[in-house]
Amino acid sequence: MSSTHDNNITGRRNRFFNLLLNPSPETVRKISLVKKLLKVDVEGAEVEVLKGSAEILKLTDYIVFEASKQTIEGCLRALSEFDVKFIEGSGPGTFNFIATRRN
Repeated sequence: MSSTHDNNITGRRNRFFNLLLNPSPETVRKISLVKKLLKVDVEGAEVEVLKGSAEILKLTDYIVFEASKQTIEGCLRALSEFDVKFIEGSGPGTFNFIATRRN
């Protein structure tokens, strides 16, 4: 999933990661990573995305998401199998969180 190449400008080696957008559960199962992270940034549709991602969530170890005061309760319900921690405020009335799968 990652590759390395030389940077022609700085001469340093950079590491790049291939990202999957809208992966299916079958695709996620095929990824041979130790831990799987899902980043949700959907401008207010977090609850709908998390509810619609039930199969993906079963395969995910960490989720980073933004939520507002209006959406956080729905996000917490959708992530009932995860421990959710506040990271930081990201703007007026919006906050960043990380969810970690409970063992």
